[in-house]
Amino acid sequence: MREPITVTILGSGSAVPTPRRNTSAQILSVNEVPYLIDCGEGTQTQMLRYGIKQSRITAVFISHHHGDHILGLYGMLSTFNLIGRTKPLHIYAPSEVHRYFVLQKEFFGEVFDYEIVFHPLSFKGVKKIYEDKRIEVRSFPLKHKVGCCGFLFEEKGKEANIKKSAIETYELSIADIVAVKAGADHVLGDGRVIPNERMVVQPEASRRYVYCTDTAPCLDQFDELKGVDLLYHEATFDKKQALLAKKTGHSTTTQAATVARNLEVKRLILGHFSSRYKDLAPLLAEAKSVFSECSLVQDGETYLID
Repeated sequence: MREPITVTILGSGSAVPTPRRNTSAQILSVNEVPYLIDCGEGTQTQMLRYGIKQSRITAVFISHHHGDHILGLYGMLSTFNLIGRTKPLHIYAPSEVHRYFVLQKEFFGEVFDYEIVFHPLSFKGVKKIYEDKRIEVRSFPLKHKVGCCGFLFEEKGKEANIKKSAIETYELSIADIVAVKAGADHVLGDGRVIPNERMVVQPEASRRYVYCTDTAPCLDQFDELKGVDLLYHEATFDKKQALLAKKTGHSTTTQAATVARNLEVKRLILGHFSSRYKDLAPLLAEAKSVFSECSLVQDGETYLID
């Protein structure tokens, strides 16, 4: 059975928190190991509310340095310090976020008893920025008023499973098994070649998730994002506000849906809604008119990536 990969929405509003929506933050969980994406005001409270094991977070990914994406960061780091965290925390963010952290640290005079490592993001092309035994993460530049990145999270590929019958039929040694699992054909003593595909069962395709917020439409240029299992794309405004979206570096519902359609993604979830909208049903209808496999997120919702 495959280990679960889920996305939990901690905040889905833009600019300011509202009674129904916190500002931007999400948790990607791979077999219950959490990775934090953006950290708007109140994020640590949301993690407590929705049962996220904060102590297990080892990597944080910040898209850009606007307040609704980072104002919860220092408070969370400080809380980790107060509760006795000892393991390092790695933060992948624009360099401005590190400068902001340094200013706050100096102001409060806080000494952290665990290591906080900042990794500056690049805004040139698709870059691999993180890797562990579970996932690889790539950043890519977005089109906003300040330097901003989206993130592609991809499950680590599994090895092919070798058939027991192949081991017995061809009397494979341990060295042969290792080579076949790595993709090699097998050569018998009489010179016959047994094709790799006859001996193995290929693993299921790696699951992929894309986080894309605070941007005008721009993802079509990235072939690496084609056909992902789940795309989160901002839809700050309805289609009537296209000029305002362009001016502020955001997207409308129909623009986000068009991106999803062009990238041939399996599912689209929309968020980062302007607080001006009390009824979001018309926004969903607009998006569905372009791309049917979409929904609007709510804080606290969890999506299975499969």
